[in-house]
Amino acid sequence: MLSQREAFARTCEHLCQHDGYPGHGYSQISRLGDGTSETIDLGDGVTVEIAGGDRDCSSMVVTALKAVGVDVRGASYTGNLLNICNTGLFKAHRRSNGACVDGYSARRGDIYLNVTHHTAVCRYGAYEEGGDTLMQFSGSEHGTIDGAEGDQTGRESNIKPYYDYPWDYTLSWTSDGAMIGEETEEDEEEDDMTEIVINIPQSDDMAANIMVYVCGDQVHDIADPEALRILQQVYSAAHGGKEIPTMELSGSREKPEFQRFLQAIRGGIPSTSIFPAVDMLVGRSEERSDGNDGTE
Repeated sequence: MLSQREAFARTCEHLCQHDGYPGHGYSQISRLGDGTSETIDLGDGVTVEIAGGDRDCSSMVVTALKAVGVDVRGASYTGNLLNICNTGLFKAHRRSNGACVDGYSARRGDIYLNVTHHTAVCRYGAYEEGGDTLMQFSGSEHGTIDGAEGDQTGRESNIKPYYDYPWDYTLSWTSDGAMIGEETEEDEEEDDMTEIVINIPQSDDMAANIMVYVCGDQVHDIADPEALRILQQVYSAAHGGKEIPTMELSGSREKPEFQRFLQAIRGGIPSTSIFPAVDMLVGRSEERSDGNDGTE
């Protein structure tokens, strides 16, 4: 399996290294390909489908993102490429004097953008192994907007040392995106790990609503709704858009399931500081119908 970030970078590498005919040369006229399709083996059990034929700078970026499952939100050329930030997968870092104003340094798979004229993709950032290179579609064999199909010179699409066009923005991935490709046995074992949100609503036997996040053998109190939103975002990015499984558990004295849950929590946390609501749960679970006070 590969993350969307890495699959995108490998797709761009293929497009920029596939010279000759029927490779991928530069054209603004047939910038979305020639009507054929090509299957690219990206390795790690991942293949993607792309259009055959030529590209220009922005259509390379857009078609490669689409190939790895990113909804580009209508982005189609340099002038509206910032639309991809509406996915939540990218952040725009304003640049000035050759660098990001906020100090960000591009990483593999990030996108350099001059809104008016050009875009390219970071192959390796300055601080990554083998780094400070970019991938781009530059111009036809004639230095014009169109030419013969395919890369006639080996330079219509190319990988070269980083340069400042100048760029207006660096568009960075906010995460590595979803995982794509076939699952291996190791991946399936990882998917078997317990991750679930459990909600215990306020009731006659519960002074307040309690929500916990269970991950493996650890239980964490969710005291802030914003924390749950962030957890959902991270889980969704790592699990192909899925949400964390959620269940509701009764806190009624008449239902022993609550006491069993309390016992599981007490055995699964090294310190009540990780789950401060456990004290409330203990206090609200006294005098239960099963006679169990939560201690062993």
